[in-house]
Amino acid sequence: MYIGIDIGGTHTRIAGSQSLDGIKLVGKKIISTSKIFEEGIFEIIKTIQGITGNPEGIGIGIAGRTSEEGVFTHSTNLKSWINKPIISRLKDEFDCSAYINNDAVAQSLGEVYFGTKISEGFLYLVWGTGLGGAIVSNVSGDITSTKLDHKYRGKWEEKFGGKNIENRFGRSAKKLDEKEWNIIMADFTDAIQDLSSKLDINTVVIGGGIVENQKKRISKITQKILSPKILLSVLGEDVGIYGGLALIEANAKK
Repeated sequence: MYIGIDIGGTHTRIAGSQSLDGIKLVGKKIISTSKIFEEGIFEIIKTIQGITGNPEGIGIGIAGRTSEEGVFTHSTNLKSWINKPIISRLKDEFDCSAYINNDAVAQSLGEVYFGTKISEGFLYLVWGTGLGGAIVSNVSGDITSTKLDHKYRGKWEEKFGGKNIENRFGRSAKKLDEKEWNIIMADFTDAIQDLSSKLDINTVVIGGGIVENQKKRISKITQKILSPKILLSVLGEDVGIYGGLALIEANAKK
């Protein structure tokens, strides 16, 4: 059994799959993400034990920055988790391999291995409470994903992140009217075209909570824009779990 985990600032999603070849999620759980590390890691371990006592591998996508050594180094919402032994605790508990990376990086690899299965390079955007991204490259079959630099996404997050939409319009995204959503989508269209041009990217894949809730509006964007080609994630609300499983798959290929 392999375990995929998506740790967000508010909720953590966890599920297992017997195989990485043809994912079938089992035992899916959604738990609150504790701001206190010891409480949070205890709940994650307990939830994994409820799925399987003997996982073969664990993959984690987390909202924040991680180092090449698999250390969680920066977060806006999970400050008490920074530099804590997330991976070593799971390895010690379950005696299996475990990997962690930024959530956008993990989700982008989830798209490569289990979702849209794009063979070319692309930009992945996760649009939810905030807005993050990753750049996927494929050089002679060697697939890598790199977190999108803040200099590219900083202004995006200020304008399009779920919390900042609320600040911009004075109410939550769920309560916006059609005129306000038209403004957001027009700005989002311009931003995608500008960013893809700067990065010389021909394909953009978009996932995240706002995408799931606004599929009809975003689908209209995909029809209007000829370049870059825009695709919506096919992994739905479980894209983060698939991302965690994809980290196991990616490391197995190294």
